[in-house]
Amino acid sequence: MTSINSTAIVPKPKSVSLHGDFWTRFLLWLMRRLPESWMLFLVRPISVLFFLAAKQQRAGIICNLRALHPEMGPLGLWCASHAVFVQFALTYMDRLWHMHFQRDIEWEFENDDALKGVLRKPGGILLFTLHSGNYDIAATLIYDVFKRPLHIVRKREQSESLQKIRSRELELSRGLHVHYNDDPWALGVELCELLQAGEVVAVLADRPVAGLSTSTFDHEGLKVLLPQGPLVLAQVARVPCFPIFLTRLGVCRYRATFGSAIYDGARRESADQIGHAWLSVMMDFLRCHFDQWFVFENVIAR
Repeated sequence: MTSINSTAIVPKPKSVSLHGDFWTRFLLWLMRRLPESWMLFLVRPISVLFFLAAKQQRAGIICNLRALHPEMGPLGLWCASHAVFVQFALTYMDRLWHMHFQRDIEWEFENDDALKGVLRKPGGILLFTLHSGNYDIAATLIYDVFKRPLHIVRKREQSESLQKIRSRELELSRGLHVHYNDDPWALGVELCELLQAGEVVAVLADRPVAGLSTSTFDHEGLKVLLPQGPLVLAQVARVPCFPIFLTRLGVCRYRATFGSAIYDGARRESADQIGHAWLSVMMDFLRCHFDQWFVFENVIAR
């Protein structure tokens, strides 16, 4: 695999905002010079600085955690929300090690028998996932293990410079086809056509995108805000829908957990019915792995 070119000198801080490219370029510069053990040691003290600086993101995480774990006190919520920042940093470094330094990802599988049988047969499949682990590099898993290319939906980065870095990374991912949600209506039609043609599509179904339709679901005393697009896509495409969750276990080591079908595609179900089925398995995962859920907006309330 060809490595991605980046400057060999210390990057000049064109933009030091959280959404600029400076921090990615600076991190790559450090990774070329420091051993892995040093990088892992620096994650926690540096993440404290980001945790304190990112006031809005920190508040969103704390609100979600307070709803998920009402038994946590103020100190517990702060520690738990900082743990999210730490896991996000570690996961982001794994992404850079894999995409820029060609380091292989080690995978473990859980409950994959049902999905294996489906993936090895022709026909479209819709995978529901959330913002945990490296969903971009999961395409390598689907392609290498099941010999199926994967189509994913992404939101463009908030800065043009970071989008350029991200585009170069994604171009080198094996078996990955990226679709941007620039035009939601046209994208929905395109994804539906891909599913009908027998392709595998993965959608992030845990965080609403500003300006797009959302649905609020009641679940065990909680109100959860979900994006409506993936649910409508599942309703219209009528293909088997499976949940898949990625959990970080160590440096470039992940577990892929597959759930039972939340919709078999054979019977007609509404978007709300599919949403309730997805939400049930999603919440089970989040309660156990709240530190690996990288949603920085408040989407859960009690």
